[in-house]
Amino acid sequence: MATDEQHIEGWGSGQRLDVYLFKAGLATSRSKARAAVDAGEILLDHKRVTPHVLVRDGQTLTFVAPDAAAEKPVEVPTIHVVHESKDYFVVEKPAGVVVHGGPGVIGPLLTDGLVALDPKIAKVGEKERPGIVHRLDRDVSGLLVVARTARGYTHFTELFAAQKVKKIYTALVHGKPTDDVGEIHLKIGRSTRHARMAARPESQEGKAATTLFEVRERFPNAALLEVEIKTGRTHQIRAHLFAIGHPVVGDTLYPMKKKSSIVLPRPFLHAASLSFTDPEGMERIFESPLPPELASVLAALRAKHRKPSRP
Repeated sequence: MATDEQHIEGWGSGQRLDVYLFKAGLATSRSKARAAVDAGEILLDHKRVTPHVLVRDGQTLTFVAPDAAAEKPVEVPTIHVVHESKDYFVVEKPAGVVVHGGPGVIGPLLTDGLVALDPKIAKVGEKERPGIVHRLDRDVSGLLVVARTARGYTHFTELFAAQKVKKIYTALVHGKPTDDVGEIHLKIGRSTRHARMAARPESQEGKAATTLFEVRERFPNAALLEVEIKTGRTHQIRAHLFAIGHPVVGDTLYPMKKKSSIVLPRPFLHAASLSFTDPEGMERIFESPLPPELASVLAALRAKHRKPSRP
């Protein structure tokens, strides 16, 4: 049970969570702050995070009673399998599920659901990310291919390294893109001012990244895009679209500066199509429809801006 909540004050924006807790007098030391965060006794925006995450002005801190944090069971998500092969699964990841664990990361984890589905996956690939050959952000939904065997793991890691997997996303963005088709070539690196990634020009530090997009539908202050990424950098689509002035609708990490009439509790970003050659040499194409929470937003936009038929 949450015992208290308060908001991050402006002076602390950009600081590590453990540092902020200590400076704000909410922990007697940074080590105790880290221990409380790791134990799930202090949440940020109602989610368990790592102590080194950078906080932003206005975010919500929730203080949870130690016994309640310890007793909360770990949720194992149900996995929707789109395709099953002896070497791999193609699955649909729902928004709100983290792909794999790491320091300070608490579920629900996709990998927990995968291992429950097929226990052999626990021994495929890296220990903390069994079967994982690529990822989607926590709040992004859509298709993932997961290795079930060592053979599958080797095959897909090599395909991704060689950029031979085609990944198509559906995104609703703010604003009016000037061109119907575009390419974004900006490096991706960690921001020095915010707890997110930053898109930077070629002359600056970062990893090379290429994003292609095509406008599929236009609305007065938004556009529906088909997006293809040639590289798989952290937050690549979100950071690239934010950098060109068209942030993804519902994205609070890369937000629209002006208030929008489109309200959505998660980014309107969905991994809609996945194409590759499988370990048997078969060409495979998988597609995923928009989940209900995104489809309803799109339907409402279409209904609101539908042109009346002529008599």
